[in-house]
Amino acid sequence: MRLYVQEKNSLLKFNLPAKVDGSMLFSFQSTNGIENSLNIDAIDGKWVLKSNGNINIIGANNTILENVALSDYMCIPVAVNGISNYLCVFCLPSTEDNYYNYPVGNITNISIGKSPDNNIMYQQNMMADHHAVIRFENNSWFLYPVTVDPNICIYLNNQRILKATPIFAGDIIFMNGLRIVWMKKSFIIPMASELYRVNGINAMSNESFAKNTDFTPTNEVDGNIILYNENELFSHTPRIRSVLVEEEIKVDAPPAKGDFNTSMPFLLSIASSFTMLGMMFTNGFALYNGLTSGEKDVVDFLPQIIMIVTMIGGSVFVPFITRKWENKEVKRKEEFRQKKYNDYLCQKEKEIVAKKKKQEQIVLENYIDINGCIHALQNRTQLLWNRIIKDSDFIEVRLGVGDRPALFHFSIPDEKFSLDDDELYNSAVNLRKKYDKLENVPITISLKDQIVTSFILQNTQKNEFINGILLQLLTFHSPLDLKIVVFTSSVNSYKWNYLKYTQHNWSDDHKIRFFATNQEELKNLCQYLDTELLSR
Repeated sequence: MRLYVQEKNSLLKFNLPAKVDGSMLFSFQSTNGIENSLNIDAIDGKWVLKSNGNINIIGANNTILENVALSDYMCIPVAVNGISNYLCVFCLPSTEDNYYNYPVGNITNISIGKSPDNNIMYQQNMMADHHAVIRFENNSWFLYPVTVDPNICIYLNNQRILKATPIFAGDIIFMNGLRIVWMKKSFIIPMASELYRVNGINAMSNESFAKNTDFTPTNEVDGNIILYNENELFSHTPRIRSVLVEEEIKVDAPPAKGDFNTSMPFLLSIASSFTMLGMMFTNGFALYNGLTSGEKDVVDFLPQIIMIVTMIGGSVFVPFITRKWENKEVKRKEEFRQKKYNDYLCQKEKEIVAKKKKQEQIVLENYIDINGCIHALQNRTQLLWNRIIKDSDFIEVRLGVGDRPALFHFSIPDEKFSLDDDELYNSAVNLRKKYDKLENVPITISLKDQIVTSFILQNTQKNEFINGILLQLLTFHSPLDLKIVVFTSSVNSYKWNYLKYTQHNWSDDHKIRFFATNQEELKNLCQYLDTELLSR
């Protein structure tokens, strides 16, 4: 079924599912800027429109009706908050099998109205005797309002027209429930023929359809194909979301620390040179005796002098320089080891930070705040009623903002036994401690996992806190999947009265409201819940 609402400037269209089940809420903004909504429930196999305060159903003698069952070709006047005139809601079938195609031929003027002298007579109470005219002028077709009257509504492609407007093939004209599909050389009225009458224009016969080469009738085999079963109908908005998964963070152990400070003491390192020192002193003594006795001069002893100097350098200075080089090389290798591993840890840290931000973003997107819930309700976003029972976050609500454990699994090899502590291994361990939490993200609790949940609130905004949780439940969960039962006292009932107007507070057959304020209501409601529990 389709609902058409004739607004001041536009025609609003809403589609009701073929399967009569659950509740529907259609919102629209009136010309005065006020947000209004149509409340429609499935009751006893029928769609039922209900008055809700902003939009009230008008009955005889301008009385307000509580509800009215919808049926095809029905016109329902409604009073809208902030608008002086009534609006009309028209109910039309989603498809119409019995429709006729009317060829225009040589006709240049097609009149439409309630009077029998019109080419198209449609006797609806809101139609004027002569409502509109379709006229051929200057090689074009135009749609004319016959009179300028604020109560006469003519819509072309869902927009109201007040003056002559050209029409083209495929345009749809709507007047108080009468729909005309303009095809340039013909027009189609997709509604039951007993609701209107066409004068002076003959409908195209079935034989004409049969001669149409563009039309291929469905054969018996194609007609018997079952496209889908009733239990395969999808009634929830498809939900596409990111979910938290545990991330594997593998950190390699630091390279082994070298054997440092293993060089022998300096005196031991020159012990092998004592023989050379002995020979040096022996040669030196012979050189001294030769020079003092005058037997030889310095030139004669020059080779011995060079040998003595070389032996001094080889036995004393070379071990000293070698030890210095070894110490410097050990220090250089340690600095290189630390630099390479610290660079490796920096790269790992960047990887962890990116994954941490991704997890934080996922949590923020899946558990929006109160303002996000209000936006989802007002704008009918895909977040509305998008959680179903099998979802992991079904009836999981946001309590506030804080830190929650990050889903990281750090794989760091155990430190091997060593006589010296290695600070690089401690750096790897500290990396795990540094990023073990997601910061400033929604803190949630699953009411499915925590079957009994109590809140002890000592601040002045405890009612706002509970209302925030209820708002999340109403936003994300369909009344087909979640029911909200209220047990309260008559003194405090005013705090929760708004829940009475939600579908989550009613049984599926709309016979029991889950709201108890006294012992009798409590008893009856508990009996119903016990029966429901035993039947599952």
